[in-house]
Amino acid sequence: MQTAQAQPFKNMTTMRTMQDNYAAAHPLPSSNFKVDKGIPLPEKRALCVEKQHNREARLLLSSMSVNDSVFLPTQQDYKIFNYAAGKLKKRESKSFAIRRVQDNGWRIWRTK
Repeated sequence: MQTAQAQPFKNMTTMRTMQDNYAAAHPLPSSNFKVDKGIPLPEKRALCVEKQHNREARLLLSSMSVNDSVFLPTQQDYKIFNYAAGKLKKRESKSFAIRRVQDNGWRIWRTK
């Protein structure tokens, strides 16, 4: 009777065996990648390079007085000035309002 009690779980699978079986059936996605050695690291790029037209719009809006306005004829101009107005609101606490006008364009006013 003592020999039967010494190996009561002989035919049962262990947790380690189950983990090994699962790992063999489900390989990790990283096994699809290849490690390369000796590839040089490129130089670090600048975090933010402001485009020239964004800078010009920001400088124009920054120089405006309260209640001054600028007409924006195209949607591209609208996007540039809207971006610049958002930057000035964060950086310099200046406020702007943009409205669509009847002239088939937009107008931006400095409000604060």
